[in-house]
Amino acid sequence: MINLVPNQFSFYHPPIKNVDPTSIVNIETVATRVRNDSLELWTSKVRSGECSKLNVLPAITPSGVFKKRNEKDIISFSGIICIDFDDVDIKLKSKLFEDTFINPSLIFISPRGAGLKLLITIRDAQSDLFLNYFKAFVCYYKTAFNLVPDKSCKDISRACLLCHDENVLLNSKGSVSSDDILRFYNEKRVSKKAPSFHYKN
Repeated sequence: MINLVPNQFSFYHPPIKNVDPTSIVNIETVATRVRNDSLELWTSKVRSGECSKLNVLPAITPSGVFKKRNEKDIISFSGIICIDFDDVDIKLKSKLFEDTFINPSLIFISPRGAGLKLLITIRDAQSDLFLNYFKAFVCYYKTAFNLVPDKSCKDISRACLLCHDENVLLNSKGSVSSDDILRFYNEKRVSKKAPSFHYKN
């Protein structure tokens, strides 16, 4: 099991091919970067089709600090999972943020402007339960909001691109307990109301 260091994860300069982190950041730092104007021009160019998001936008690995952006090179686990919703109504941002069960720490509009990125903090998280947490969140959002997250986020070393959103939503104290989210998932599985997921470890 990887050592838990809450709210500490790696930051990467573009392009996405760069797997060497340049610094360690936290949710509050990310909110500031997303909110300020430094990413506004590149975000605009991505959304107009002038350039690829993979070439010009910085990234983070929300789930931990890495020596290199690779699962085997993780140094510490942040207790955070990123959930991506592609091609959804971005007006859902406030509704998802106000969810008192999950209590997301951060929500911002995705680089293309047609999706949402959520950073969710799990209290008392364990790195070896990462895939279980992801499955639980998939089950929860399908059940509660009829939304299906991007399955790529099941990778603990998955990069999350940052972009400009002056209305980024931040709750530094927002979190869900490990026991609560896993209990929800297990109860749904027992009742056979959980969606079926077939993810490889």
